[in-house]
Parts: sequence; structure tokens; C-alpha cells
Amino acid sequence: MIKTGYKQLGSGGYTTAFSNGGRNVILISCDPVKMHMAQGNFPDHSLFPKVKLLGEFNEGVLVDHYLYSMPFLKTFKGIDRAGLKAHLNRRQYKFLCALQDNMGFRDGYNDINCGINDLPCEFEKEKNILRRALDSFDINITFEMEYFNIAGKNGKLILMDCFYSNDAEHTELWAVESAVKNLQRRGLTLWNNPIKWNA
Repeated sequence: MIKTGYKQLGSGGYTTAFSNGGRNVILISCDPVKMHMAQGNFPDHSLFPKVKLLGEFNEGVLVDHYLYSMPFLKTFKGIDRAGLKAHLNRRQYKFLCALQDNMGFRDGYNDINCGINDLPCEFEKEKNILRRALDSFDINITFEMEYFNIAGKNGKLILMDCFYSNDAEHTELWAVESAVKNLQRRGLTLWNNPIKWNA
């Protein structure tokens, strides 16, 4: 945990998320999918979060990293499948179960597309949205349904981080922590640095 007055929410291979207690979170990321989403290439649908590019973040040893803002969403990590009924409406819960059964882990365009095709016909609208998202990529892509990658809001499922690319280089957490501490030493934070934004 970085002791700088804001909370480190989590860290994966490509992205580290921080909160200052507001409605949005700040992401430090080298994930090309985040850039893809921020550039408006994903379908504009509640199934996916809104991601906003704030600027480059080549701080310390980090290169090819960017800052993003997105709404704070609590993931379903630590909640079992039955417990998710309390967080999603009936249709969305059924869709989540179908995704888990058919698309738990899919690697590459053809495999992901097969998983989408295998989803029940009652979710044709959702299947088309997933196809549009998949067809928007021109990089190697993987789809993974893990509870720490999904969330819900107002009874609706949100696929926060299910698409990712193995083409990106993994970021070590120590490098992110070092970069953020460098900001702090200069009297700056993720919410107060030379990049101007409205997070």
C-alpha cells in the first residue's frame, strides 16, 4: 500500500488503480485495451465502463504508461455465484452464469467468437455487443471471466477488465509505487500533477 493520502485499490499485470474517496478512480496502465476503450472503440453500452484518457505517465522507470479515469466500481471478488443474485437483476444474473459457463477463459479472436456464439439465443442483444467489442480489436486478445474483473451497478453487469492483450509488457508493482513516490517527493499526487484533467 502506498502511503500518500489515497488508497491503492488493486494491481494487476498491466494496471494499478487508486482512489481518493471520490466517484472516480485513477488508473496507471500500460494496457492497450484501456487505450482502445478510452479512444471510443468499444460499444457505448452499460456492459462496459467509461474510460477516460488523462495523459501520459512516464514517471520514474515507467515508459509507455498512461493515466486514465473511470467510475469507481466495486468488483464481485469474494462473492460466490449464488451471492451475486443480490447484486444483479434476474436477466443479468442469468447472463453472467451463461458467460461463466461458456466464456470462462477464451484466448484469441476465433476462440472468443466461438464462446460468444455458444451463449444462449435469449442473449442475442448482448452477444451482438460482445461481437462488436471483439471486432474492434486489431491486436491479440484474451477474454477472462474472473470475479475481480466484473462488477454491477443498478442491477446490471459490467465487464470491467475481461478483455486484455498478452502483447503488453507486465508492469511490476514496485515500479508503479516508485513512480508515485517520485510524484510525492515533488509535492504532487495523482490528483495534482502537471497533467490537467477533470477526474
